Amino acid sequence: MRKLFGTTGWTAVLLAAALCISVTLTASAAPLWAEVVTIREPDGSSVEIKVWGDEFYSVGETLDGYTIVRDGATGLLSYAELSADGTELVSTGVAAGEPAPQRGLEKHIRITPEAARAQALAVREDFERRASGAPLDQLSRGMRGLTIGDVVGITLIVDFSDDVATIPPSDIDNYCNDIGYTGYGNNGSVREYFLDVSEGLLNYTNFVPTHYFRAPNTKAYYCDPIAPYGQRARQLVQEALQDLDDNGFDFSQYDSDGDGIIDAVNCFYAGDTWNAWAEGLWPHAYTVTWCGDGVCTHAYQITNLGSQLRIGTFCHENGHMLMGWPDLYDYDYDSTGVGRFCIMCYGTSATNPCEPCAYMKYDAGWGDVTVLTNPQGGLEVPIGTNVMYKFEHPELPNEYYLVENRQRTGRDVGLPDDGLAIWHVDTEGSNNNQQQTPEQHYLVTLVQADGRWDMENNVNYGDGTDLYAATRYPECSPVTYPNTDWWDRSESGAFFMNISTSSATMTLDFHNAAYVLELASSVYATEIEYYGTALYTATLKNWAPVDDTATVEVGHDVLPDGVGPSDWTAEFREAGGAWQTGPSDFVLGPGEEKALEVRVIDTIGTVAGMAVTTLSAQSSVDPQSSADISFGTFVEAPSILIVDDDGGESYETYLETALADAGYGAMTSDAEHDGLPRCGREPVPDEHRVSVEQVASEHVHHGLPPRRFVGERQQRVPHDRCRERPRVGRNGADGPRRPDPAGKQ
Repeated sequence: MRKLFGTTGWTAVLLAAALCISVTLTASAAPLWAEVVTIREPDGSSVEIKVWGDEFYSVGETLDGYTIVRDGATGLLSYAELSADGTELVSTGVAAGEPAPQRGLEKHIRITPEAARAQALAVREDFERRASGAPLDQLSRGMRGLTIGDVVGITLIVDFSDDVATIPPSDIDNYCNDIGYTGYGNNGSVREYFLDVSEGLLNYTNFVPTHYFRAPNTKAYYCDPIAPYGQRARQLVQEALQDLDDNGFDFSQYDSDGDGIIDAVNCFYAGDTWNAWAEGLWPHAYTVTWCGDGVCTHAYQITNLGSQLRIGTFCHENGHMLMGWPDLYDYDYDSTGVGRFCIMCYGTSATNPCEPCAYMKYDAGWGDVTVLTNPQGGLEVPIGTNVMYKFEHPELPNEYYLVENRQRTGRDVGLPDDGLAIWHVDTEGSNNNQQQTPEQHYLVTLVQADGRWDMENNVNYGDGTDLYAATRYPECSPVTYPNTDWWDRSESGAFFMNISTSSATMTLDFHNAAYVLELASSVYATEIEYYGTALYTATLKNWAPVDDTATVEVGHDVLPDGVGPSDWTAEFREAGGAWQTGPSDFVLGPGEEKALEVRVIDTIGTVAGMAVTTLSAQSSVDPQSSADISFGTFVEAPSILIVDDDGGESYETYLETALADAGYGAMTSDAEHDGLPRCGREPVPDEHRVSVEQVASEHVHHGLPPRRFVGERQQRVPHDRCRERPRVGRNGADGPRRPDPAGKQ
């Protein structure tokens, strides 16, 4: 619906006032926040108060912060205190114009959020029950009219015998239609606002009569608080329309899209708002039925003129009527929606309202929209062009992200921050739901770069750390906080990266994690004999939703140092194809996979070493999407058996050290009788000597296959040196040495 009634009120707002009062307000139907208004009390006195809210739920305070409520006995605004259960404001009986009670009265008191929500809903439902028109579930959006081209609305101007107009009709005509308008401090007319924010696509003007329609009843009649809220406002609108018809007005000219519905009906009435919230002529928007010249009315908005004209509220309400835009503020005021970042929420200035957010422009068909699918770099986002980028949910058309550039200049000069605004949209959500759960969340969420979610938590209306720009917030992605997940907590895969510093034209890179090349294998390492060959299999898969051409290549490195990659051969092929060493392109459809084979050959007979072979694939669709896997091919070093065949002084220790440094394993054994060591001055007799071949055979028998054998010449060693000789290397991975007989070294 369009904004369902739109302006100020108070917390105990829903209490009926016995008498009409005057509120010195300008045209105001959008929500107020701490705005100072002047109330004319039933006794003729006036009191200034601050107001938060709209016509369905509002809070009022004195200027020094005491909450007020209408006193049921006197009809005066009075200091309030909370009921025992916190669900009601109770009058203290002391009028707001008097000094505050001295009994410890608290400032800024509020009823519980649950009670406030229930009160607001009750008033809305009661208004719907008594009014004609759309049901409540349609009130947050309007009936969309023509959003592009020439659209002409009707602006009724009404005064009363007991409240005569003071603003000339020509001022209202200029306010609605002039180019270069600056009256009453406004930045342009209503027409200029919509020309600006639509980039010239919507030329919205209004017919304004040359004289006021004098209502047949007094203003006091229409303000009667006893009458159901909105009833006499609709009566006043119908009377003014009928007066035009009686004077020959052709209503058929005000249906731009030919759907039989008059595009927009605005009604300004003279003077201040005499009513309290949710009574009489309190400003609001709703539906009214009146037909003439083959067309009928549907939506209307009504507000008071006050003493000056401001375009903010008028543009907000016509956003409802013309474009069918929803409100983005929280109706029960326990969160702040999208704060100051959109005219359909709190906006910025009454005379220079901020622009609609990206969702509103996109919804109206004004966006220069690029749908992001393929990863791209250097995307430009200028202001003043309605350029925006959209990233869509792969299955749900109601959920998507929008990215736009917002700068504190022109109509956006009053924004809390500037940079890239990233919006998370779910058209099935509601900005009454700030819970941020899969089931309950906003329709339009500003992804706040600082991750504090101040607006959902009712802390503020936006601040200087909400938008994205380098160097503080250069990225929003699945790996940042906040992230780019969908509301069901699944990853969207959207990377908004390398966001530039804030400027009139910002840039960013987009990467879609859905564009993934995957290489996988079941075996990543193997051992071969020297001069051997290793064979691996791999699967290359394209997970992207579009065709991709993957460039595949193979490379390797070899250890130890001194053996170069060229000493080995690494090749790959599509299974069953020809082996190749150079890069090759493979075309893969969405979800398609190809079987690859990798062959690694030790072409030089490496004594001991390892080859690390890498198979890599690079996407042609997404420069940031690549995949690689590595295979480790090992050549086992030979086990070398050192045989000491004389029992004398041994050099095997030095051999073991040198071989270890070269990467070989070694084992030493004495070739004596029964393979046992023997020390002495005399050589070991030949008949007791064990041959090198026998020792080798014994080791093979024990599962230790030596590849090379080193025999040590027989030497005579003095007995004392034999006893002191260390036995280094005889215990090792290849098995234990045999024990010496007792008393032998």
